[in-house]
Amino acid sequence: MAFVSDRLGNPHVFIMDADGGTPRRLTSGGKYNSTPAWGPSGELIAFSRQEGGQFDIYTVAADGSGERRLTFGPGNKEHPRWSPDGRFLVYSSDAAGAKGIYIIRADGSGSRRISPSGGQASHPAWSRQW
Repeated sequence: MAFVSDRLGNPHVFIMDADGGTPRRLTSGGKYNSTPAWGPSGELIAFSRQEGGQFDIYTVAADGSGERRLTFGPGNKEHPRWSPDGRFLVYSSDAAGAKGIYIIRADGSGSRRISPSGGQASHPAWSRQW
């Protein structure tokens, strides 16, 4: 289980076993870490981090190593969710003014808006293919 807690000051991402064992802190940087999402392989967790007044998307290994920033540029990038195959993440961003849904490769390349302009869209989720 991945979750956010401010038990040590600012909100950070923690993980723990489903049996309620001792939580382990995964993040240490940033003013505010939120919205963790496990990758389908169970090896990586994507999350949002606020630094310098805006949120960006990061990933970190389940053991706390290899933290990597995936998004850059203006606007807030939040609520990352993994594709079922682990190759992509979707997230919401207000980079173009109104909030929209964006997709990015898991390596941080190829970010682009996929929701229509002219409206508000946030909190993306992948659906199962039937």
